[in-house]
Amino acid sequence: MQNSEQSKGLEAATIYVSEHEAAATLDTIRRKLLDLSLRNKLLNTPILSKSSKQFLKFAGVDSNKIIRDLEDGKDISFACVPDPEPEQALRFGFQNEGPKAEQWAEILGIPCWLEPQEKDKKTTEKTSDLFSLLNKEITELSAAGTSSLSRALEEVLRKDHWELTKVNQVLAYEGYKDLKGYLQNFRRNGKARIPSPKAGPLPERHLRAILYQKALDGYLKNIYRTYRGGVEELGIGTLYLIFGFLEWREADSSSKSYYAPLVTYPVEMSSKRSRKAGVLYEYTISAANEEPQQNLSLEEKLKTDYNVSLPQRRTDEDGSLEDLEKYFDRVEKAVSLKKDWKLHRYVVLGNLEFFKTHDVSGSGA
Repeated sequence: MQNSEQSKGLEAATIYVSEHEAAATLDTIRRKLLDLSLRNKLLNTPILSKSSKQFLKFAGVDSNKIIRDLEDGKDISFACVPDPEPEQALRFGFQNEGPKAEQWAEILGIPCWLEPQEKDKKTTEKTSDLFSLLNKEITELSAAGTSSLSRALEEVLRKDHWELTKVNQVLAYEGYKDLKGYLQNFRRNGKARIPSPKAGPLPERHLRAILYQKALDGYLKNIYRTYRGGVEELGIGTLYLIFGFLEWREADSSSKSYYAPLVTYPVEMSSKRSRKAGVLYEYTISAANEEPQQNLSLEEKLKTDYNVSLPQRRTDEDGSLEDLEKYFDRVEKAVSLKKDWKLHRYVVLGNLEFFKTHDVSGSGA
């Protein structure tokens, strides 16, 4: 009898709500749990920091194609800028130290842009090709009737800060005995057409970082270690392939910018021993069993502190998510009135270690 009365009491105290009301309540709880301080990497992602090597930016990315590959269950691998041979670097004037990865990438014709609007922008100073210089000077000196062509050419090179021993090293690499041998060949056959080194096409399902192999390995090793730590210690994945960042400031008068991710694709990362020379491990990423996520922390921060509504990414009629470029255009419009706020179409791999507030529903989605 007592149990029956208790059951009736509990039933009377139960409040029945619709699915819509339950979802709204959960959403309110999630937002209250959000950390809206700059400690939250979803509001302050250190993508400009090079010391931690935890966020890896990629160049020349077709974002929609990479997303399709991930959604099709394909693995994505990583590519670097090939290291130059010493003689190749010398040819382009790097006599005291080798070229930076970005400089060498541009010589090889590798796309270095991090955002599509930068495709035609050169980021490094134009380099001087030794063979172009030699052909030009020999032609001009010959036309001027210079008597001692070899000596005059050596003098021109010295004035242009070329060391003769290094010039001869480059010439030997390309099959000439030395400067005099190159000059003799020029007299017999005319200008030598030595093709500039070029990189091959980027393999399918690869993301390229503008780094040499050793530096790329350092980034991937650190990112993988952090990812595995989250999986083994907390049982959750923290690794994301991030598409797009909002660069924002706390106040119009502030000179400091922060970067917040816009669309995050949860990924898993694997590692295996490499058979490539000079490479210990090869890493790949694949889609995790989770849906791509928008930045709820950023959405709430903008609404609460700046009265800005961050657009939701729409779903097309066929159920697929809105094209990234269309979504980014809408985000740009939403923040257009904020001073010095910018949208960057960076593609970045990194760990976002934050409390998964979407798990309060118990679905784990």
